[in-house]
Amino acid sequence: MPAGAAIQTRDVPAYHAREMFDVHTGSKPGRPTVLLLLAGGVLVVALGLAWAQVWSARALGEAVALEGTPLVVRTPKGWVRDVDNPRLFGKLIHKEVWGREMWAAERTVEFHYNQFSKQFLRLFQVASAYPSQPARIGEWEGVQYVVDRNTPRMPGQMAFRWVTTPGGSQIGVEYTPLAELSHGDLYLLDEICQAVQMDDTDSRPTPGELLARAGMSFPVDEGWEILGPDDQEGPGFWVQEVEDHRPVWAIGVFRRVGAIDPVRLLRLEARQLRLGASPQGGSREDGTFVGVVRQPDALRGGSAVAALWVVSQPPKETAVLYVLAGPGYAGRADGAAEQLVATMEFVADFSD
Repeated sequence: MPAGAAIQTRDVPAYHAREMFDVHTGSKPGRPTVLLLLAGGVLVVALGLAWAQVWSARALGEAVALEGTPLVVRTPKGWVRDVDNPRLFGKLIHKEVWGREMWAAERTVEFHYNQFSKQFLRLFQVASAYPSQPARIGEWEGVQYVVDRNTPRMPGQMAFRWVTTPGGSQIGVEYTPLAELSHGDLYLLDEICQAVQMDDTDSRPTPGELLARAGMSFPVDEGWEILGPDDQEGPGFWVQEVEDHRPVWAIGVFRRVGAIDPVRLLRLEARQLRLGASPQGGSREDGTFVGVVRQPDALRGGSAVAALWVVSQPPKETAVLYVLAGPGYAGRADGAAEQLVATMEFVADFSD
């Protein structure tokens, strides 16, 4: 048999296969590249639409000033502000709970400014159970913690960020998703934190001004930072020490007005703080009473209070020192408090 016939016999099935392909697909055998380009184009368009939807969901809205603070913030478009808490914003969803139609927050972000008592307690409690990582709020360096929400009604995670500005202001951002924190949530938190700004009215008092307002004086060690009190606190200030942009201990020093029994004050304050240890101390030669209740395990039971001190100088000068500490820093914090007690002086009545 001629060789050419054998070649023709093998080509017949291939010819019919191409013909069948043309009939059923309407495509010409010489244009498979066009199909690939069309499919790729459809995929690109689909991905572009998906990316646009994600970007739109994460786009930030207009800048909003937080009343009572110098902070100016931006939250994602469509998020609403809580009526009862103007520092809390959330993305609302319509859902049914126990047969009732209601609105619920899918994700929330809350901003804190100079809420020292609340923030220090939370910071040290969180630091005892979770590792920190570097993070920023605005132009300031700080720390972030990813925390498990161990509650039956709200399982999942949340993220906390803290910074202390060079001027002594403390800013916190608390982000809570519906469940676990995703990469998208952390990206969105970055965007929200990067947009935080402080207007020109942020003129925090200097350490000297804070001590003068409280009518107190003491030598400030290198590395100590003096911060203003919370708005709701009495005359006083906070002292903190920072390592790697995070506070490791903080001491709140607050005056008490009028003649007060210092022993009774110490016992009452220790009871409210649930400090189980017995009070120690007594009066010095000059009549000044110094008493302390120490917590052997500062973070036992979720409390960050390492010690409580009371200093009372007749006839009516009294101060209370609340010693808070992170894990492993209770001894250093109490030592700093002891140094404060030994060197502080009541130099004048506090000013409003």
